[in-house]
Amino acid sequence: MTHNIFLQDSMLKEAEIIWIGDSIIANMALSQYWRDFIEPLHPLNFGIGGDQTQNVLWRIQQKELTHSKAKVSCGM
Repeated sequence: MTHNIFLQDSMLKEAEIIWIGDSIIANMALSQYWRDFIEPLHPLNFGIGGDQTQNVLWRIQQKELTHSKAKVSCGM
């Protein structure tokens, strides 16, 4: 399950910024902009295609971001 992978990533990876949202967020990681400007910030991309507001809120309530030491979280 993707949620479990994100939980593990938030515990094991050192991220400065977390992106959480739908396919717009998920697909950002494929762009040159992401590679040039976002990757240097050590991001975690928690985008899931088809996610809606209630899905993102559920993931936050299930402590998907709790273990991360990220300085910033961006939601969309």
